[in-house]
Amino acid sequence: MAALFKVELWGVVEGLQIAWRIGHRKIILEIHSMEVATMLSSSVKPDDYRLCKGAHKYMNKEWEMIYQHTYREGNKFADGLASMAWDQPLQCFVFYYPPNIIRSLLNADINGFVTSRLMVD
Repeated sequence: MAALFKVELWGVVEGLQIAWRIGHRKIILEIHSMEVATMLSSSVKPDDYRLCKGAHKYMNKEWEMIYQHTYREGNKFADGLASMAWDQPLQCFVFYYPPNIIRSLLNADINGFVTSRLMVD
């Protein structure tokens, strides 16, 4: 299983665990990896079955969830958080308020500002 696939899937599992633990029962899960989004909506068993099973365990809990593929440009705030992670020690951070350094990205997402994406065949 490719490293980026595992990282995205690990983020899904951790995010769902945190959301469940703090009591959120209505969520929209936006996934950057088309492969992960496809795997979550199918019954195919990928190489890292344990990690996929963990994702499905949380997806099947009693909550309202929409999960969908989105490009990085469609969720700049999440992409900004991922970029911030490179400067942090390896551990889980939970932000109760948006970090000031990327608050403008959240405002761009809320207000629907778009960025063009070049698609090449």
